[in-house]
Amino acid sequence: MANLGFWPLLVAIAITLGVALQRQLNKAAQPLRLELADKGEHLLAQADVPVIAKRQIRYMLDTAFHSRFVLLIAIVVMPVIAVYIIIAPKRFIGSIKNNEIQNSELRALHHDLMELHDKITMVNHPLLWLILQIDMLIFIATAVLIAGALRGYLPNRAIQDSIMKFIESQRMKMQPPWRRDAHPA
Repeated sequence: MANLGFWPLLVAIAITLGVALQRQLNKAAQPLRLELADKGEHLLAQADVPVIAKRQIRYMLDTAFHSRFVLLIAIVVMPVIAVYIIIAPKRFIGSIKNNEIQNSELRALHHDLMELHDKITMVNHPLLWLILQIDMLIFIATAVLIAGALRGYLPNRAIQDSIMKFIESQRMKMQPPWRRDAHPA
């Protein structure tokens, strides 16, 4: 029998700590889930919210506890979405506009709901969430640039600066808090 040393013990400690940390994260996220449920039910009761947006709200409410399969599918489907953006950008943008809520107060509440869902998803599955964020950044940014180049327009300097600020803000969100404090935006 080979001498494995402390590796099995280290693996057992890492798994135990990971499970304990995940349990604490889930406990800390419970108020976020309750807030998501309250805001989601409020939005679903509003007549001004389009049917497509209501479907999205129901999805967010349904996946507040379990979204591993959805995240895995999203990671796999992201290249297909990128191709769709390249082939039919107007149709893609149109589908997003059809989802928009006209009432500014309800639209802000919907945006808050999406952010809550993102936080809950990140807590539920931190590694998959990180992989999805990187996947989206790579594929969607590339698709937007290719779609623009194919149609003969590329972002002007102001839009390029806005895109870079957005990318940098997303990168800062993915850094641990102690790194964010050392590098203010």
